[in-house]
Amino acid sequence: MTANLQTNVPLVNAPFVDDAGYITEPWLLFLVQLFRRTGGTGGGGSGTLLTLKDVIALDQTFSPLPANQESALAQMITTAPMDLSQPIPEMVFPAAVPDILDQTFSSGTDFTPGTTASLTLASSFASAARLWIFFDAAFQGDDQYSLSGTTLTFTSPIPVGTSKVYVKGLI
Repeated sequence: MTANLQTNVPLVNAPFVDDAGYITEPWLLFLVQLFRRTGGTGGGGSGTLLTLKDVIALDQTFSPLPANQESALAQMITTAPMDLSQPIPEMVFPAAVPDILDQTFSSGTDFTPGTTASLTLASSFASAARLWIFFDAAFQGDDQYSLSGTTLTFTSPIPVGTSKVYVKGLI
């Protein structure tokens, strides 16, 4: 008899371990079913399926939680000294997110394939590194163009067959 693994998943609020630090029964059964379903075998390479007895025999492998979990956690955490007379530091964010330019140039209207080697952008950019250029779907590396003010100049004319040039960038 095989169990339906999806219906045997423990509820989200079911604790994984009990007060003694041992895996709870719903989780143990789920893990055994999952292990069986994925082809797990018992130790020794005999090829037999893992049984509940095999898993229970391993219960000493799982270390129990400390008796006083709060003190153990407190020992692991160190806090920075704080002067209560000082204001709490706030997260610093940039004053504004840079604007994004999304400009499309069309063949015949904005450029002539095989002839045009430069385009005029609607806005200027601090550097060419803030641009992404595409000839139709083909990305153009930053070694394929240069930028001077609002003029985008390509190392060679826009190839014949290109119908759109897409320019995306951070102003």
